[in-house]
Amino acid sequence: MTNLKTTTRTKFRRDLRKSIDKDTIPAELYGKALENKHLFVKRGDFEKVLSEAGESGVVILDVDDEKITVIIRGDQKTPLGEIDHIDFYAVKKGIKIKTEVSLNFIGEAPVEKEGGIVVKVMHEIEVEVRPRNIPQEIDVNLELLTQLNSSITI
Repeated sequence: MTNLKTTTRTKFRRDLRKSIDKDTIPAELYGKALENKHLFVKRGDFEKVLSEAGESGVVILDVDDEKITVIIRGDQKTPLGEIDHIDFYAVKKGIKIKTEVSLNFIGEAPVEKEGGIVVKVMHEIEVEVRPRNIPQEIDVNLELLTQLNSSITI
């Protein structure tokens, strides 16, 4: 698990926008039986954690000298692709949670060589799992699509 240091923030809306520098991202921490906390994280630190843990990985947040186990529930991006807000969801050890996991399509479907078109209806799937067992992604092998009416179901 990866650690991420945070600082508490007290500014909101317009005051928040004025106080943010390029190296800081506002964040929210929430969860069952936990009072919401408004935080800042360093952009470089978060990007490093995101590359290591992924969007569904478990992270340890340092919040006011307290360590809280969380998953990254979402991040908002600017039109230029920069992260400008993050949501963290506090999880408890041993308790299953529901979360979305991306599907990773691998291989080439033989049916495409015959002129068929592969339609990908889903790009992520909801799973119920203990936080430490959340997969980064789920591989879907397209090589199984050998006939025009073939399908892969979940």
